[in-house]
Amino acid sequence: FLFQTLLRRNEEHRFERELFQYFTKQFLQKQGEDNEITERYEILYHCTGSFSILCQWILEDCPISSEQLAAIMISSASPSNHSFQ
Repeated sequence: FLFQTLLRRNEEHRFERELFQYFTKQFLQKQGEDNEITERYEILYHCTGSFSILCQWILEDCPISSEQLAAIMISSASPSNHSFQ
């Protein structure tokens, strides 16, 4: 309920931006700073897509299980990027 409220009442998408930036920063730090620029862009691409799917899932009142959602997100990740999966 809290996330639905924050996502719906956020006309400038500030909450989404801040949350996305936090998680992306955490993920990139965990992967290390020595990633090639192309790998970093691939990671950002997948983070953006995954975050968008998660937000939509929350706004739609979680119509599928979290396990199903996770499977969709994992299967959408590039098979060449094992660190993301």
